[in-house]
Amino acid sequence: MEDRLHRSVLSWGMRPLLLLTLLLAFARPNTSHACTTFALDGPKGPVVGKSYDWFMGQGLLIANPAGRQKVALLTSRSTPARWTAKYGSLTFNQYGHELPNGGMNEAGLVVEIMWLKQARHEPVDARPAINELQWIQMQLDLHSSVKQVIQHAKDVRIERVSGLVHYLVCDKTGACASFEHLNGALVIEPQAQPRALTNHPYAVAKAHSATKKAKASGHGSLARFSRAASASTRRHEDPVAAAWQVLEGVQIDNYTQWGIVYEPKTLRVHFRTRAQPALKSVQVKAVLPTCAKGPFALDIDDPGSGDVSELLVPLGEGRHRALVSTSLRRSKDRAARQLIGPVSRLGASFGCTP
Repeated sequence: MEDRLHRSVLSWGMRPLLLLTLLLAFARPNTSHACTTFALDGPKGPVVGKSYDWFMGQGLLIANPAGRQKVALLTSRSTPARWTAKYGSLTFNQYGHELPNGGMNEAGLVVEIMWLKQARHEPVDARPAINELQWIQMQLDLHSSVKQVIQHAKDVRIERVSGLVHYLVCDKTGACASFEHLNGALVIEPQAQPRALTNHPYAVAKAHSATKKAKASGHGSLARFSRAASASTRRHEDPVAAAWQVLEGVQIDNYTQWGIVYEPKTLRVHFRTRAQPALKSVQVKAVLPTCAKGPFALDIDDPGSGDVSELLVPLGEGRHRALVSTSLRRSKDRAARQLIGPVSRLGASFGCTP
């Protein structure tokens, strides 16, 4: 399967480096305004909230089946990571299937990504490697708890393509940890309190929030962290409602695109978008397809409301192509436009376990 994927990439007449660079390099954020993630506690378990702040908002909600055999798409001659998905998952994808911006699996593990301009990845070594977006899918595919993600974090090396990022991972017990690459080393911070992440290293933001200089107003990374962190240290009678209040408090006019609330214990996901602010919900277990049927999807800006679990349908080449086309055309790059067809077929070579 690895050889098939490699031959497919090379047949496009483009190096893998150019492929993912074109996917991501044009999407440069305002680094002071790039996402907030946090966890809150309640009587029926934790919730995780995410504000996706970006210059574009299109995307697909994708139900990913268990059982698929996968290979990392790399930008170099490094050995690609290979794995078989143990868990199904629900992900939010802006750049195409298998390159999620975040999501939750059927075990209640949540993985979210945020911008971090200080990120500096590990040097090349003998370990298998994976790109920074596909790392999210790998964790959702393989692990059921933060503890497991920590135990296996050094099994692979993230090979950065373009994004300077870090991650917040939480599970159904309420445990969370941040994963950051600082000064060429992986830094894992298990988060007792506060459980939040914005666009500074976790230790820096936590220390700042405890000082007298900390400001809770404004849209800067440290201010958003302070507000989210404060909420995360309190117990909430209705944590879902409280999460939406926090998200409203950190949103940025004309820049916040998605609001997402995950319920890891009940396996429900709630979301709204700037284009379609009506609240939608999905039951993860209800939408996961079999491996043979392949991924199902819903346009994140679908006009529906309430429980939209039944609206997910097979992803299909046309729907996937539409997303990839929209995202790549925003690059205003002729070479990127030429990749619309090949990128829309990413993941097509992934087979199912016998």
